[in-house]
Amino acid sequence: ELKSGFSPTPPPQQLETAKPTLLVNVNPTIPPQAKSKRTKKQRSTASPYQNEHKKVVTVVAQLNGELGNQMHKIANAVCVQRHIERKLHLPTELKLRAQDSAKWEHAMQWMKEAFPNTRPLDFRAGNTELFDQVRQIQEEWIQFLVDDKQVNLNGIGNPKIMNRMKSSGWQPTQEILRLLNQTWYMDRPSAPGGNTEFSIPHIYSDTFTSRYCFEKMLDEIRDFFKIDEYRICKQKPQPDESVLHLRNFLVEMGDEVGRELGFEELDPNKTATEIFANYTPGDKVAIVSRFENNTDKYIKALKEIRGVDARYIKGQTGNQDFCFLLKSQKEIIGQRISTFATWAGLLGRPQKLRLYSVDSKYTRAKKKHFYNAKWNGELKKLIVYENYKA
Repeated sequence: ELKSGFSPTPPPQQLETAKPTLLVNVNPTIPPQAKSKRTKKQRSTASPYQNEHKKVVTVVAQLNGELGNQMHKIANAVCVQRHIERKLHLPTELKLRAQDSAKWEHAMQWMKEAFPNTRPLDFRAGNTELFDQVRQIQEEWIQFLVDDKQVNLNGIGNPKIMNRMKSSGWQPTQEILRLLNQTWYMDRPSAPGGNTEFSIPHIYSDTFTSRYCFEKMLDEIRDFFKIDEYRICKQKPQPDESVLHLRNFLVEMGDEVGRELGFEELDPNKTATEIFANYTPGDKVAIVSRFENNTDKYIKALKEIRGVDARYIKGQTGNQDFCFLLKSQKEIIGQRISTFATWAGLLGRPQKLRLYSVDSKYTRAKKKHFYNAKWNGELKKLIVYENYKA
């Protein structure tokens, strides 16, 4: 009977030699397969010992959005990988599935320019008819195992979670481990033509990473997303200069659409009087933004109301702005809903990462008006959530 959901702990030397690589070419010892209760007809589509062909667990990350969003999606998949490798001692591989949007190509280019570890990855490896077929086969197989009571669902709230992981954190990760630990050793179905590009079972991850993964794997996440400074770093902030990321959602989307969707930023005067309330004349603030619109208004308010030495960093690409934020040694300030500013603060070493929410009738309608979270360890000292009235 599966009580803990995991295999017995291996000898200490096995744990010490486990390496968190994207693809580990190691053939683990496979215990005897679980006997299948399926009928002859149902067994006809299965490969009796598929482990002879696919010894690696495939983790597919569904991507969306641009730099910050894609980092979140990949980070969660990598977090799942590491848990599988360390808890179940199975090798894994990472594959990506680009969004069905025209922006996928430039988003991929930005990712590969900024992060060398993403360059070997095919961003459309999962955008194939084969993967769609493999997903369907797995969904039907898992459903059969559940209906036939061949899997122990103790501690598993969502038996379909490997088919599409839509939430992250400790509990979803444990459920994946419990399911994979059982199904990996069963009589598994094969992909069409016996193709072994994707494992069955595989994990299809379609969610942002969680505080749990950041706290457990912060150093590894930072290593994976180590930037290529030669390619993307043009300017750096002064050591005593804070950096404000002005996302300018309303410029990108238009005032009406942006507000209706809950993407609202503080105006220049509120920014100067509230966000920078503790700043004194002579303090330094640099502003980065993908849109130059309105930046002059923020600089004017900061200078006239606070007397700070404010400047706008012009002529940079998005990746160069990301590096500028990341290199801040004082404070990084941005909207809580901006994954761009969030990731720069997590990968960098600022004194504080200040993430703010705006309380208005529009953000309340979308439940984006308030946010708070409790972090542990290093991130507890780093991240500060702030909430302001529009």
